[in-house]
Amino acid sequence: MKKKPISQSPMVLRLQEDKVPADRFLKLTQHFLGVLRNVSDEVTGKKNGVVWMVTAQSGSMIISASPEARKVDNVAVSRAVVAIRNGLQELEAKDKRPPHFSDTSLYHARELAALVTNGSMKSGVITIRHDRNLQKITSHTFANVNGILEASWNESGSVEGKVTVLTDRGRLEVQIDDLLTGHTIRCMVSGELEQKLIEAFRRRVVVSGNVHYRKDGIPVKIEVSGVRVLGRGKLPTFDEVRGILNK
Repeated sequence: MKKKPISQSPMVLRLQEDKVPADRFLKLTQHFLGVLRNVSDEVTGKKNGVVWMVTAQSGSMIISASPEARKVDNVAVSRAVVAIRNGLQELEAKDKRPPHFSDTSLYHARELAALVTNGSMKSGVITIRHDRNLQKITSHTFANVNGILEASWNESGSVEGKVTVLTDRGRLEVQIDDLLTGHTIRCMVSGELEQKLIEAFRRRVVVSGNVHYRKDGIPVKIEVSGVRVLGRGKLPTFDEVRGILNK
């Protein structure tokens, strides 16, 4: 017999302000739910294994998100809630990555804190409550997440990965997924080496150069001085890759 889901206490975000611009409120909701969803996925190992049901209290700036088990059991839901609660507490206190917080989760936490840091809210405080635990999200969270995500040292080295991201926003940018860490690395490259990476789209490569690392040793970008394409087979032409970008 399938077990009935256990009712979980909601994560409740409260903005201590009478009114805010609509775009700010939408961003507040987006990044709050972004943290909840991404940490839950990391804890359970299943995308949307936990679904967050949202309600807003009338006449206030309060957003309540209740977790429901969909593809996981009740224990996994409880673990996800605890990971979120403890992780936000750690981010407010220090610049160390909490367990189960991916780069995406950290990005949402930083952008949530940015709504306070940029001075758009007079109170300067966002609070998230779970049961009797009340956690503030302030400029400390913003600074600590930046300390985790930003590169802090660099050295010559190489990275092996797959060219998975091409963006064309004013100038072409190439990114690869590091096979060792699973993180995406931005490639600072131009000329013939840039074209070589473009033609290696969706292929494995070894990229060498000046590698920039975060405090925890994860590479975040590389100034490319050499490219070696791994494996065999016909590569897409430059025009074919440009066609993918334009779709």
